[in-house]
Amino acid sequence: MVTLLIRNAGESQALLQLALRAARGLGRPLSLLLLTRQTTEQVRALKEKDPVWMQELNVAGVAEVMVCGGAQRHDLAEGYLKQNEPRLLILGKHLSAHAETEDAHFSRHLYDSLACQTLLVRLTNNGTDIADHMPVLVSCGGGPHTTRALKLAHAIAGRHTVALHSTADVDAVSTDQATARLHKILRRAGLSPDEVICRIVLGTNIPAILRHEVETATEQGRPYSMLLLGYSPRRGMRGKLFSTLPDSLINKTGLSLAVIRASRPVSDRVKSFFGRRIRLSIPQLEREERIALFEEIESKSVWSFDFATLMTLAALVAGLGLLANSGAVVIGAMLIAPLMMPLIGSGLALAQGHSPLFRNAFLAVIRGFLAALVTGLLLGLLARTFHIPLTGELAARGNPSLLDLGIAFVSGIAASYCIARPNLTGALAGVAIAAALVPPIVTTGICLTLGEMEVAMGAGLLFGTNVVAVILGAALNFILAGIYGQGRTGEHGRRFIIILALACLGLAVPLTSVLLRNIPQLEETLTHLPAREERLRSALPPGARLDSMSQELRSGHTCYELVISAPYQLTPEHVAHIRQVLAETTPDTAVKVQIENKIVLGDVPLPE
Repeated sequence: MVTLLIRNAGESQALLQLALRAARGLGRPLSLLLLTRQTTEQVRALKEKDPVWMQELNVAGVAEVMVCGGAQRHDLAEGYLKQNEPRLLILGKHLSAHAETEDAHFSRHLYDSLACQTLLVRLTNNGTDIADHMPVLVSCGGGPHTTRALKLAHAIAGRHTVALHSTADVDAVSTDQATARLHKILRRAGLSPDEVICRIVLGTNIPAILRHEVETATEQGRPYSMLLLGYSPRRGMRGKLFSTLPDSLINKTGLSLAVIRASRPVSDRVKSFFGRRIRLSIPQLEREERIALFEEIESKSVWSFDFATLMTLAALVAGLGLLANSGAVVIGAMLIAPLMMPLIGSGLALAQGHSPLFRNAFLAVIRGFLAALVTGLLLGLLARTFHIPLTGELAARGNPSLLDLGIAFVSGIAASYCIARPNLTGALAGVAIAAALVPPIVTTGICLTLGEMEVAMGAGLLFGTNVVAVILGAALNFILAGIYGQGRTGEHGRRFIIILALACLGLAVPLTSVLLRNIPQLEETLTHLPAREERLRSALPPGARLDSMSQELRSGHTCYELVISAPYQLTPEHVAHIRQVLAETTPDTAVKVQIENKIVLGDVPLPE
């Protein structure tokens, strides 16, 4: 069935004439859906009295007339369309590109929500009818929407359909090549070149070509009644209807414009279904909230003196904490670092397709990384001068796994969620600690200076993983909150989000291998931990006691951290014996031992 939706009397007669011709050409019955502000009772009374605007309609050939009136007219019309899904829905487009009437919003809503094939028609200001003898021009650029346009144009105009195809003038056979392409397009539409008028034009400026064709045809006394275009995702319906040809030309020639969109595939319907459910369940940010969010993120996502100062101070605190093997100090550095905001800004820029914001935010990330890396290199020189060994805090950041990727992704979601809702900003401190952005950079710098290349590479990988996952998590959260770009800029942002998702999948491969490789070793070490501690206690020299013992798997090594109290300084022979005992009890992996010797006063005799 072909369904025509009429919103006002001004567009009724011309649209009905077009719909009747389309229905006859497609061999389908036509149903008429009328919207009126009158109440149901008034509509019933008007139908009995044969209202004036319905009297103007020649409804001969219409299989069904449905009148939806009153405040619920939109709900009634939408329910009718969903219950009786038509093969083709024809809608009239307001003469203004910025029409904000209630009925105009409803037409736009139907176009976005319904899955059926849809034809959107913009009539001329003078309401010129689309006459039977006047040709219909179809711009043929290929693709499924062009095929639909050709089929419908032939149903409306028959042999008066003009299929226009343009091509670049590159050599002597350009016209022949374009003719072959046009014939192929026609065959896909189920038409032969003899059933339509084929026209080939050399050139690439489509709007200029269409304008010249329309003007020439009008001057020669064979004006077009309608220009029918296939919908393109790169250029929305509004761009097609209001930017292809100027208004003066349309009104001068009496040309109507129409854009056809093919039926949405099942994949799009599923995506649209879940998208609507997400918007209903996740609180969407209002206009004022979006403005405030953008202003806050934009101001804090640029490189400035304050940003550089905080970044350097955070790197110094983190580096000193790493060298002192103090986790508490490292946590303090995470709270000082301002790096989280430009990462969230990058995510917002990708969700919106906002190139300037992304450029400024990502430059701030790069410069912050370089500032922290230089600070780490300088602290590495200090550690090398004073012979400070590789601490447990440093080594812990050189062995990232898939868990770190997951932590960073969730942290990006949490941070963007908190920033978008001012009442939750108190949770940002916890998010900054979870993301741990600065310590891996400083670890990379320190370990490069100390010659610990394996740990440096692992820490660099950890930072890269955090950056990619945080930006991706933030972008996805903003999209779910209703922030996403329109048109080509939004499309570019979504493409970059897909690239980040693929990068995360690529990073997941080595990170997963590290996690899987460590699981058997972790099981083995945990199984033999009590026996290992007991043997180590018996191997300690007289007067020494084992206060604590921890172990961790790092890059194929079992790293032990021991805290031993004794009334004296352990000798190198004592340390070597402890290392040998631990190596004997951990035969399958290499062993690294970090010993903290606490000297306590007592009457225990010194060992011989």
